[in-house]
Amino acid sequence: MGDEIRLYGPPGTGKTTKLAGHVAATAKERGTDRIVVGSFTRTAAAEIAGRNLPIPDHQIGTLHSLAYRAIGRPDVAADKIESWNSEHRDLKISGDRRNIDDGTIDTSAGSKLDGDGMLARLDLYRARMVPRSKWDAPTRIFEGLWTNWKQLANVVDYTDMIDVAYQDTLNAPGDPLVGFFDEFQDFTPLEIALVRKWGEQMDRLVIAGDDDQTLYAFKGATPKAFLYPDIPEDHKRFLTQSYRVPRAVQRLAQSWIETVTEREPKDYEPRDEEGLVRYGDKFSFSEADFLVVDVIRQLDAGRTVMVLSSCGYMLDPIRAELRDRGVPFHNPYRRSRGDWNPLGSVGTTAAQRLASYLIIDPDRFPDDYRQWTGADLKAWTHVVKVTGMLVRGAKRSIDMLDDDEVIAYEDLEVLFVDDDVLEGALSANPTWFGDRLTASKSASMAYPLAIARNRPGPELLDTPKLTIGTIHSVKGGQADVVYLLPDLSKAGAREFKRGSSEAADSIIRQMYVGMTRAIEELVICEASSLDAVKPQLMLDHAA
Repeated sequence: MGDEIRLYGPPGTGKTTKLAGHVAATAKERGTDRIVVGSFTRTAAAEIAGRNLPIPDHQIGTLHSLAYRAIGRPDVAADKIESWNSEHRDLKISGDRRNIDDGTIDTSAGSKLDGDGMLARLDLYRARMVPRSKWDAPTRIFEGLWTNWKQLANVVDYTDMIDVAYQDTLNAPGDPLVGFFDEFQDFTPLEIALVRKWGEQMDRLVIAGDDDQTLYAFKGATPKAFLYPDIPEDHKRFLTQSYRVPRAVQRLAQSWIETVTEREPKDYEPRDEEGLVRYGDKFSFSEADFLVVDVIRQLDAGRTVMVLSSCGYMLDPIRAELRDRGVPFHNPYRRSRGDWNPLGSVGTTAAQRLASYLIIDPDRFPDDYRQWTGADLKAWTHVVKVTGMLVRGAKRSIDMLDDDEVIAYEDLEVLFVDDDVLEGALSANPTWFGDRLTASKSASMAYPLAIARNRPGPELLDTPKLTIGTIHSVKGGQADVVYLLPDLSKAGAREFKRGSSEAADSIIRQMYVGMTRAIEELVICEASSLDAVKPQLMLDHAA
């Protein structure tokens, strides 16, 4: 193998920017077509690609996409999963459980069907390169069925992409001289074996990440793969200035992470602000109202906020409280989770239709208010009852309007059944609008109406300042204020209390990642049960 360089990027130290700079400099030195850039997730790949690097787009991607290209782009099992389900009704696999980043089943979120758990266990054995003789019997039986079906269907699964590339290829696509691989701490042993095999044919292999931020142990990742084999000290590069984490949060996080049993020691300077760490007394997912009231206080002060948990189900009571109180929230890192993105992002959403009705109110939209346009009328009249409001043929007339046409008062008069109804419409009153919704639209409009009644008008359309999600889902994200729930799954709590160093270290790292999303303030919340990291255990490190 050529030189291996390890770039360690503690939280907020600008690792992606630094990596992109190395790629650009190497392209200038070695040529734009002899470099490959791989990442753990699509999000990370897109972020690197968005830096306008002087290399072809097809040389940047997730490791899975690079491996898929290297083995000739075969048909994929996920695209034919209905065939498997029809033949194995007791082992069905739900395609929507696939992780959007690399195709693996996210067992941290639970499984809907029996086949999900079996395939996840099989993926884990293979990802960790555990010899088949050491697999449990049910997994060996499932593997036989799964392999036979794949052969008959002539397809590969996501782990096959890596495994076949590892077995059958010597070079990364494009036969690069230099390879850059980001978020390396979350690669599995099998993925790392492939990268290092490809690296044997390169002059230089640069791996970037932070062993302290290893999150994907449930799919086989281990920080040891980033720490070993030993390399010369002068081949290690450390970023030493965080542009995100303030002093108070950095003191807590650094003291906390130093309790893991094995890591690469690294120091970094905090942002030049003191910041704040506090205990959120009564802020728990089981009593979500106290937490949400404090979140609203932060939002009203103009701050961005994150509410983070170890498991998705812990966010359900908080989501419900936020919806009841009309507080906009989202998770831009997991767009596929509709429950975390209830305002939607594609097409004409319920919030957009309501905003089209309310846009005439200067008090609600002081910067953007206007008379209704043809597009506005089309949007909001689509979801209300016509009977008793619009004259016969009005909907057809509205549909024929130009989208940009501003509708004058006299033109509105001929559309509504009488002046009283028109004046009611022009009141821009959410209650008036809600009372006239069709039965089929009432449920989808309930949340936007709650927002309109409780929050400033622009919040219907603006990007929410509140992000909710699991710690896994927001890796790389940040917010002014972070509320960190200390609760664990029962299995996770059992392992943590048992004192197994590997399991305990995994949870310590997970909480560390959650802590270090905070730009100004970190709130350690109250535990909802005994299945948790005791909040005081974390807060003791804040001194």
